[in-house]
Amino acid sequence: MMKRLLLFFLMSFVGLHAAGQTDSDFDAIVLDHDEVFFMQSESSGTLKVSRRVMVMNSRGVDAATFDVYTDSFRKLSSFSGRIVSSGKTLKKLRESDLNVTSAAEGGISDAYVEFYVPNAPYPFTVEYEYTVSYSKGFINFPVFMPVT
Repeated sequence: MMKRLLLFFLMSFVGLHAAGQTDSDFDAIVLDHDEVFFMQSESSGTLKVSRRVMVMNSRGVDAATFDVYTDSFRKLSSFSGRIVSSGKTLKKLRESDLNVTSAAEGGISDAYVEFYVPNAPYPFTVEYEYTVSYSKGFINFPVFMPVT
């Protein structure tokens, strides 16, 4: 029997301010971004992500937009979130709040993107927690790209 292998990727980012800069100098600030990937077998695993972004103005919305690519190998198995302003929850987010669009361009594919574009009075903070389940093998492992 193959031993279970646990791959652990944990990335945490905190919004940092350069000397003399204030929050209003930024469009968005990534307050936190954690990813943990667990490989249960040669063909299955789960990616757990939590992300918190403060949006200062309309130019910062892209940094707070949620999107995940899914297909027959990976699916969004859980999703929750909330939009917060001045310490008050403006909206709780559920999977039913997500939009879905095909990722196929002219071809036949089971790939699609689930996404959410937050909308609230500025400044606001959006928080997401979600899990992506991988099955039927891996073409590659989840890619992490730091935000600079």
